[in-house]
Amino acid sequence: MLATDAADVLYTPAATGIASNVAAFLDSLWAPGNATGSALIRFLQQGSGARARGLQDKVREQVSVKDYGAIGDGGSHPLSSRYPDLAAAQVDYPFATSLSDEIDWAAFQSAVNQNAGKGIFVPGGVYVINRAVSITQGSTSVFGSNRLAPIVRTTSATDDIFRIDTGTAPVSGVSIRHLTLDATVAKTDGAGIRVAASTGGTLYWGLFEYIHMSNKMAYGLDVQSAFYLELNEIVVAGVAANKAGLRFAGLNATSKIVNVFMRNIKVVSGSHDVVTIGLLISDHAEGFYASNVSLESAGLDYSLYVANPSTVFGNAAKNLFFHNTITDNASKNGIVIENCQTARFVDVWATSHAGTGIDLIAGTDIELSSVSVIANGLHGIQVGPGVSQLRVLGGCVEANSAKVPNSAAGINVLAGTSSFTVRDIDFLRAGGAPQHYADIHVAAGASNQYIIESNRCLGGVTHRIFDGGTGAQKFIRGNLGFNPRVGNIATPAMAASGVAVTNATGMDVAVYLSGGNVSGIAVSGTLTGLAASPATVVVPAGAFVQVFYSAAPSWKWIGN
Repeated sequence: MLATDAADVLYTPAATGIASNVAAFLDSLWAPGNATGSALIRFLQQGSGARARGLQDKVREQVSVKDYGAIGDGGSHPLSSRYPDLAAAQVDYPFATSLSDEIDWAAFQSAVNQNAGKGIFVPGGVYVINRAVSITQGSTSVFGSNRLAPIVRTTSATDDIFRIDTGTAPVSGVSIRHLTLDATVAKTDGAGIRVAASTGGTLYWGLFEYIHMSNKMAYGLDVQSAFYLELNEIVVAGVAANKAGLRFAGLNATSKIVNVFMRNIKVVSGSHDVVTIGLLISDHAEGFYASNVSLESAGLDYSLYVANPSTVFGNAAKNLFFHNTITDNASKNGIVIENCQTARFVDVWATSHAGTGIDLIAGTDIELSSVSVIANGLHGIQVGPGVSQLRVLGGCVEANSAKVPNSAAGINVLAGTSSFTVRDIDFLRAGGAPQHYADIHVAAGASNQYIIESNRCLGGVTHRIFDGGTGAQKFIRGNLGFNPRVGNIATPAMAASGVAVTNATGMDVAVYLSGGNVSGIAVSGTLTGLAASPATVVVPAGAFVQVFYSAAPSWKWIGN
């Protein structure tokens, strides 16, 4: 209600019933600590069905870190620059422990502490923090305007930037989006985003997307426990020594990692060391569904590493499904699988690594399809005896053994490795000249139950296919350019008349008979119609041949 007297215009708010002059009333709206001014202004959305409400209610739908005092000008602003002592700072930020804490950090922490269930907006700017922003409540969303505009920059060499602390109970629905995370110092520990857990704790339905991490993070993303985690459009541009761009290592069988969905992930550059890795998957991790993953840099030692469990109680990773994976230029090996159960890599690019392109040490049910394994220093693909149920299906293996030509293989199978298939691979040459020691090399030993067929073998110098496996259950057939060398096919002794001799070479052979007095030749129990020598019959791999005679002929087995 407005009223006048001889001296002034008076206003009496309905809420208080206390009259004051208009100038004093307007000044009070701007007074520090006044939270009612915006509530006196009504807001009405356009369109039918709209209802009027207070402006304060409207603007509080979304929170900004600047509402809590963030500055965001790229400079250092410790609490001491605003408050005379710690007690005064703790009136606004009760969690503060030192006047050296940055105001931007305190503002971020205050915003996330008090606004679970709301979006916390980070306007464009550069925000300097010295400690991790800890998120302990579910339904917390922190987001900027785009991936490169708001920058959250830490001055700590060891602390995280954002840490989701799940403790011993699940936390659900945390998202961090559209931010750049970097550091003013070379980090030796800490992550851009860390999901930390104790037994019983985990993050459910997390979402991290459109995030750029730069300046050599120790870890870009480090996850201890998460169920149904979605990652989209993440770049880690720089990895510190002995760390990883993205690390997934479950805490235990209760707080583990289950079902991670990754799309458009890129890790580039790093600091050479013995275990600088682009993407690391290890303990208690199962269910990875990844598409368009690029792990390429001369600064990484390994592009993708699936590690053995770090403790005797750890469980090996399982159910890994990768589509469109690029690995390039690592100083050691490209893809390493120390142990896993069920993995599919479709459209895999493993090129120009100083060591081996794909190193499979142990695991079951692994499939590589549509591979491009090119110009690696050592072997293109190496398979160890701990691997079983491996399938390498389709693609190109070309110009490996780049360090020393004719010293490493396109696919090198170590002694004792069994249960594998290599099919429909083009083994090609480098600049028109063969370079592999062998396109496929099965080392001498007890390898068994394998199929090598329908490959185009044009890249081997000493051998196209060298088969040293001693097992009887194998098939090597239909490989273009493969001519077994002397010694690879041993001619067995002529058996007694009518006694079956099995072709256990793993390939179809031509059997040439001469001399003697032959009355019949049968293959797998069926007479061929040949009743004299000289004669030649084809004995398929695994089949058996019988020669009926009154005087023994001689024979020679030749790879077909």
